Amino acid sequence: MERVIELRRRVVAIVLLLIMAISNLAYTAPIEPGYIIHTGLKKIYTNSTADKVELSQDILRNSHDPNFVRQFYRFTEDGKYINLAKEEEEQLKFLAELIKEKV
Repeated sequence: MERVIELRRRVVAIVLLLIMAISNLAYTAPIEPGYIIHTGLKKIYTNSTADKVELSQDILRNSHDPNFVRQFYRFTEDGKYINLAKEEEEQLKFLAELIKEKV
C-alpha cells in the first residue's frame, strides 16, 4: 500500500513539474517596428485597430498611476526599445531650447 502511495506522489510531482514548466514557457510573438510594449502589464500593442482601442482603454484605466506611462516602450526599426516618456521629455527640452534661441 505504501508503495502505491509513493508511486502516486511521484506521478503527481512529475505532472505538477510538467505543468509548471509548460506554463512558464512564454510565447514570444514576433515584434515589429512600431509595436508598443508595456512592461508593467506585460502587453504588446500592435498597429491593429483592436490593439489601439485596447491601448487607449488601458491608458484611461490607469491614468491615476503616474508611473504607468513610464513603462511604455516602442520597438524601432533598428531593433531598439525606446522609452516613450523619456523620448517625449527629451523632445520637450529640445523644443524649449529652440524657443529660447528664437526669443
